[in-house]
Amino acid sequence: MRTETELDRLQDILDTLPTYIWVKDDKHRILRCNRAAAEASGMAVEDIVGRLTSDVYPTMAKQYEATDRELAESGVPIQDRLETLVSVSGERRRMKISKYELPVEDGAPPRIMVVGTDLTEIEEANLRLQEKTRELERSNHDLDQFAYVASHDLKAPLRGIKNLSQWIVEDLAAEQGSGVMGSGVPGSGLIAPEVMKHVAMLQTQVSKMERLLEDLLVYSRVGRGEQPGRAQPFAEWIHELISFLSIPDGLDIIVTGEMEKPVRVTPMLETAIRNLITNATQHGRDGKCIEVSGRIVPVAEMSDRPAPSTAEFVGEAVGVSRRSGEPHFWQFTVRDEGKGIDPEFHDRIFEMFQRLQSGGTGTGIGLSLVRRIADQVGGRVWVESRLGQGASFHLAWPAGA
Repeated sequence: MRTETELDRLQDILDTLPTYIWVKDDKHRILRCNRAAAEASGMAVEDIVGRLTSDVYPTMAKQYEATDRELAESGVPIQDRLETLVSVSGERRRMKISKYELPVEDGAPPRIMVVGTDLTEIEEANLRLQEKTRELERSNHDLDQFAYVASHDLKAPLRGIKNLSQWIVEDLAAEQGSGVMGSGVPGSGLIAPEVMKHVAMLQTQVSKMERLLEDLLVYSRVGRGEQPGRAQPFAEWIHELISFLSIPDGLDIIVTGEMEKPVRVTPMLETAIRNLITNATQHGRDGKCIEVSGRIVPVAEMSDRPAPSTAEFVGEAVGVSRRSGEPHFWQFTVRDEGKGIDPEFHDRIFEMFQRLQSGGTGTGIGLSLVRRIADQVGGRVWVESRLGQGASFHLAWPAGA
């Protein structure tokens, strides 16, 4: 027999535990409980001990007693059952309970220990998560609708404007020799240069708007759906990619790096590299070259990255590498010999619609799209540049992404 001092010490230990604990006999009488169980029940410990389960928990007693009998009949511990605890005020708390038979002295009646873990906050968090998931699904649906509008409804009037401007040019050309249209001198047969200039400006702006809509469409779909991939040697892939781009006359592109090393080419990776190369062609000086390189780099080498968030990047890269089973990543670099970028603007250029000079041919989305894609796969994009020294854009891409 335990002394009163030993029982008090046992109660003190039970009261330090955050889980709910009850000890009952084979008649469903509660012999002991800890403070956490009493507080969840809305009662004091002394108001529970010595009373029957049906007196303390009248609305849930049948369920509690059924599992007590199940334990007594099978002798097998009951683990991780979901039950509800109803306090005297009617507050309901979800529990995960386990029940065990306690060892007793010969001839002593059986004892059952009930251990309950409160799941209320976890279930409430799950409900909030489910609601957020539904909100995200609704948001994705709205995004899909936007993508449809951007790809169809907004493009339709642009195509009309483009066709109309082309018809104007054709009509002017047809009337060129009539003397009706032209420089303002009857019979001259010439189209006023400013008219053709304005029509060309109109067509340029329409084409620019079409590219903007295409970029917005791609931006909205980043991370949506699975990314099928294919293995292809680095140099072969880059040359193939370049063949589909419009490269200005006099601008050469050279490819360097681990030429035969296979790359897992996905649509997102191709979009990112295509945008980096296009950006370089827009800002590289005429008559110079652009270099596109790729190499496999160990994660540890990222400590050399000249950016304030090195530690954050390395952490992300290691995490992705562990998930994909790859200890390395690809570092792609697109280097141009353009005017360069002041370090003050190195972060700003990756924001949407941020351009450092007006009148360019870009849409202001390309670099922000690259960053969005890199973030999606756990990579990172950054730039090394100074005014008058060109720019090197680096894309770190997990090897297994």
